Amino acid sequence: MCDVREQIHEVDICFLCCLPSSTYSITEFKSSVKKINEMMTANDLIDIWRIGNPDKKQFTWTQKKPFIRRRLDYWLVTTDIQDDLTETNIIPAIKSDHSAITLTLNSLDKQNFGPSYWKFNSSLLEDASYI
Repeated sequence: MCDVREQIHEVDICFLCCLPSSTYSITEFKSSVKKINEMMTANDLIDIWRIGNPDKKQFTWTQKKPFIRRRLDYWLVTTDIQDDLTETNIIPAIKSDHSAITLTLNSLDKQNFGPSYWKFNSSLLEDASYI
């Protein structure tokens, strides 16, 4: 399984990919799924594709011999951003044995804007940690 930043609670979206090895067993797969679920619970994250497709059975990784299909890739998001996502899909990817998971965000014309124009705080350019 890929490494996840310790401070994952500071981001709204996380892409998680559990890559199978050549000796990947069903026990290792179940262990990875358990760890993903624990991480999701600990960081208050949801599997946005599963939320949008509760009854759909679709996979993000396929092996031909022996024939194995798994859902190894996830977009995990906070509930804060859930309303900003309008659609999620699993689609074929070019030159990969993994499928792509796409997210569609609400367009800017549907966003609520305040009464004034956006202004950039130029003092941020003097902050080395910001740049």
